[in-house]
Amino acid sequence: MPSKKRISGTLIIWLVLSAEVILFFAFAFILTGISGSALNKMPEQTAQVEVVKKSIHRDSVTAKRYRVCFKFKDGMEKIFVVDFEMYETLRENDTGTLFYKEVYRGGRISSVDDRAFVRFEKAPPE
Repeated sequence: MPSKKRISGTLIIWLVLSAEVILFFAFAFILTGISGSALNKMPEQTAQVEVVKKSIHRDSVTAKRYRVCFKFKDGMEKIFVVDFEMYETLRENDTGTLFYKEVYRGGRISSVDDRAFVRFEKAPPE
């Protein structure tokens, strides 16, 4: 039979790890909820843009985020997360109208999670 010290040590480790996992998910949920609800309240914006880069980022072993970098007429580049279908549809050098939402925090955008891709309307070929 295991000693009481070993059982209590194992229990403490299990409780600490469980608390860390719960706090991690709670914090992630809160941040996602804040950003998501703030984005929902923001007005939709439009801009003439060009697709300059596409990339795939892995958030974990199985989760992928498809990112597209758009260049605005003023030269600014912004990255948006898009779904797989849109990622496959867009090509570098495509031009058109980008519909999006952004949340400004203290006068600036802090991350790609503070902006939301709504849709892209490709310009007709010239």
